[in-house]
Amino acid sequence: MALQHFVSAFTLTCLLLSPGCQSEMECGITPLNNTMTGGENIPRQWPWQVYITQGYPWSCGGSLISDLWVLSSATCINNTMYNGSMMHVYLGGPNNTVARNVTSITFYDVTESGNDICLLKLESPVAFTDHIRPICLPTNNSSFYTGMPAWFTSQYWNVNWNLHLSIMGHDRCECYRNENISQNTICAQGYVRMSNNGGPMMTKDRYGTNVWVQAGIENGSWGIYQTFISVSFYEDWIKEKTMGNQPGFVTVNSDGFDPDSDFSCEDYSVFAGGENLVPISHFISLSVPLLFFYLLL
Repeated sequence: MALQHFVSAFTLTCLLLSPGCQSEMECGITPLNNTMTGGENIPRQWPWQVYITQGYPWSCGGSLISDLWVLSSATCINNTMYNGSMMHVYLGGPNNTVARNVTSITFYDVTESGNDICLLKLESPVAFTDHIRPICLPTNNSSFYTGMPAWFTSQYWNVNWNLHLSIMGHDRCECYRNENISQNTICAQGYVRMSNNGGPMMTKDRYGTNVWVQAGIENGSWGIYQTFISVSFYEDWIKEKTMGNQPGFVTVNSDGFDPDSDFSCEDYSVFAGGENLVPISHFISLSVPLLFFYLLL
């Protein structure tokens, strides 16, 4: 009985006094009313979405991952910094805005290319509300199978433009994009009409905790087959750098059979049938107008 009272008291103390514990307990939750989009209940506002500025009306997107840390794109932040001016983070949406100065920026190993990820530390912790809340991050044991629904938001602070994406496996992504894809990359199919460089690509842990998880970071990719920085790849680095205010991590498990387990890029040729003609159809749709234009010359 004494042990039970101790555990209860410790848990309550953790919830009330520990920012790190608070962020882990409350990540990935959207308290506001949801709306049906693309067959999915998604929030009218993503409470972890932030906007980062340094003298401009808008510069980079980002995501709140604890009460003291923001995740974003290293390339975007690097291109934004100038003259040593103070960088600001805006949270809570256009009608419930809270601003914080950035006291430090932590980059991954800048000597290695492709590590387009950085952490921004806020000058003081933010209080969680219905409009301000952290997103969960995936562990490096998470699985994201081809076809798993995902979401991305537009760059506009006052417009919640949700874009429905579909996660693609690594081998399939390499085949469709016809290029080598590094292991710190996660792909999704769907055209991102408005860039939100540094913003989160999100999915829901449907077969576990049922919370929203940030699978990727937008890094200025183009085309119908998008590449994002894989957040799960950097789990250890994020935990090390956010010591004392660590984000909430969850292991995302995809359901059923992995379509990439027997995928062969050789099947995706002009002689393949059905859905295997998808990449070729995109090529043909682009080639026909060009050929017609050439014949007119």
